[in-house]
Amino acid sequence: MEQKALRKSELIEYEVILLNAFSEPSESPQQEWPHLSVLLDACLDALDPVSGGLYLDATLGMGGHSEAILNRSGPEGRVCGGDRDPLALEIASDRLKSFGSRFVPIRSNFADIADHFSPKSLNGILMDLGVSSPQLDRSERGFSFMREGPLDMRMDPADEMTAGDLINESSEKELASIFHYLGEDRHSRYYAKRIVQRRLKEPFGTTTELAEFIQSIRPGKPEKIHAATRVFQALRMRVNNELESLRTGLKKLGSTLAPGGRMVILTFHSLEAKVVKQFGDLMAPPFVGRSGPMKHGEASEKDRLRSKWKEIWLEPGEDWPSYQLKWTQRKGRKANLQEIEQNPRSRSAQLRVLERVDGVNIL
Repeated sequence: MEQKALRKSELIEYEVILLNAFSEPSESPQQEWPHLSVLLDACLDALDPVSGGLYLDATLGMGGHSEAILNRSGPEGRVCGGDRDPLALEIASDRLKSFGSRFVPIRSNFADIADHFSPKSLNGILMDLGVSSPQLDRSERGFSFMREGPLDMRMDPADEMTAGDLINESSEKELASIFHYLGEDRHSRYYAKRIVQRRLKEPFGTTTELAEFIQSIRPGKPEKIHAATRVFQALRMRVNNELESLRTGLKKLGSTLAPGGRMVILTFHSLEAKVVKQFGDLMAPPFVGRSGPMKHGEASEKDRLRSKWKEIWLEPGEDWPSYQLKWTQRKGRKANLQEIEQNPRSRSAQLRVLERVDGVNIL
């Protein structure tokens, strides 16, 4: 019951973000969005930035976390902020220009940003995996079913595949799989079948067209959240390969942490949280499972997990990374009531923290 309630809460949170209809943005990158960084104090306490340190905000967004890290690590701390969205980079760079050379923007997919750093060069990494307000707010980006726009949903406009491509060209089986695994929608097969039938008459062209169609065919009793919530989440995650990028990014970023450096991660739904917990367990020191000694010849619980998840986490012929991490916060830390009142977006956020362990080769 608790897991079902959590998932429902997380999906309601996605809807709440979309329902917060901000004012239309101006042409200036200085446009003010009503944005507060999620769990800001908790992130700073976990990261513990100091003067002279080098930190990576791997999901820059609007730059709120980066600004706080720069303030805390003054006068000589440096922050590199990465984002695949050129609009986010423009907004954050304008916000942080007063820090001069202490802030360096990097346009990069999360999966590849580690390529900009040498091994053991970063004193800390922050990852806020939420969708940024400018992406949701601009109807032409196609993220929100509450604003009419093209079925786009690309975080990087240079990417080729759009949500419209998926909806209008994927097979019924492919759509059902996307809605089921990425949207966790119990009506996934039904929606996929009806979408394929409908697009034979006319392809879907806009966000509201798709959302209104899904709402009109919703089976069962009415729910608190819009019928299109899960479908739109699934499409966004598939268009941007979010889970695949998260796995790749986590693996590569771990090697860039200096000994004692921490990786601070904010997730907003159960699928992201599952990936992060798997990653931490796979990179942790060998540990014995709660059930006691291993039953199938593995030396430790971690060996069992690596065998179980190898095909998901590794490419053919790829070896496990040789660095080692330990959990300092495995159970997701949540916002308190005061934080939720000030920033409703923080309601579904969970904070987890990993720390690099020095000098041990786990292979």
